[in-house]
Amino acid sequence: MSDTTAVGHEEILRTIRRHTTAVVPEIEPARIVPERTLDELGCNSIDRAEILTGVLEELDIDLPLEKLTSGATVEELARLMGEHR
Repeated sequence: MSDTTAVGHEEILRTIRRHTTAVVPEIEPARIVPERTLDELGCNSIDRAEILTGVLEELDIDLPLEKLTSGATVEELARLMGEHR
């Protein structure tokens, strides 16, 4: 993995964390770790859609929301987004 890929991946993870706490402020940022799903963090389907849409728009990633399954971990979501960046 090149350095730019790693930087891009970390940027995506940070963006997911930021949007998650913006949409669901009661989630402690420390709980948003790569191995957890948004469901496990307490996000409902509307929260997930809002979070993921925000991340995709901010990072200018062209990826249909249907490709981002609700059971995916934060790490899996970030990896998939990185592949479409």
